[in-house]
Amino acid sequence: MSLYRSRNQPRASFIYDITEDGIICITDQDQGRTVTNDIHNVLADISQEENRPLSGMKVIYRDSSGCWDQVELTSAGEFRDFRSVNKYTLDDALDVVRGRE
Repeated sequence: MSLYRSRNQPRASFIYDITEDGIICITDQDQGRTVTNDIHNVLADISQEENRPLSGMKVIYRDSSGCWDQVELTSAGEFRDFRSVNKYTLDDALDVVRGRE
C-alpha cells in the first residue's frame, strides 16, 4: 500500500493500493480537499508514482463518509466520470467492479 500526501495543501491526502488484477483502490484520508473534489490531481499523482499511465485500469475510491464508488477513466487513463457503487466494504465494492454482483 502506498501513502501519498500532497505537498501543496489543500490537495487531497490519500492512500492507495493496486489489486493483483489491476484495480486501483484509493482511500481518502480526510485531510485537505476530498478525493472526490481533487480527483484529477489524485489520478495524476498515482500515475506519476506508478510511472505509467492509468489507461486500461479500473479505479475505486472510498470517500470521506466511508462509501466506495468507481472512477471511470478515458482510454488515455484520465478522469471521465464517477459511477455509483455504493458499497461500504472493499470486498463488496470489488465484487461490483469485477462484475460479480
